[in-house]
Amino acid sequence: MVDYILIRGSIGVGKTTIATLLEKKISEENYHAKLWSLDKFKNENVSKDVTYYAKRRAIELLTPIVNSSIDKNNVPLIEGVLYEQDLFLYLINNVYGKALKVKLTAPLELCIKRDSIRAYPRGVYRVTRTWNLLQNVHGDDYEVNAGNKNIEEIVNEIIDKFKHF
Repeated sequence: MVDYILIRGSIGVGKTTIATLLEKKISEENYHAKLWSLDKFKNENVSKDVTYYAKRRAIELLTPIVNSSIDKNNVPLIEGVLYEQDLFLYLINNVYGKALKVKLTAPLELCIKRDSIRAYPRGVYRVTRTWNLLQNVHGDDYEVNAGNKNIEEIVNEIIDKFKHF
């Protein structure tokens, strides 16, 4: 069985929306799930900067918290853009246990559209940049096209992988 789930994808792909529902559904399955948004954690505990170093520091601070959560039999869900392969690998190598690594994808136009309707849009440039950078990352166990499935289908697929991985 999986000890934690790591979800990454472009801005606007639906990471937070999917991870929030996933947290609820996993908890309904008699597991204790806890969602950690890398952006939110970074903004609240390190800086609102979008620099590599701010992200690195946030991940370094979050790692022992996630490990403590696993020690208490919780299932952490970590979601973030994570196009930096070394930061992705840092999490994989420093968080205890077995990870289910999920990459969410969707067409660029859909990510831009979704971003434009959020409370604080990141903008076309940042969406396009993260989308392009994520086209060349590897190491995920499972890739889901979030552009052609509804949220329930995606969450149910991830839960199935979580149980049988």
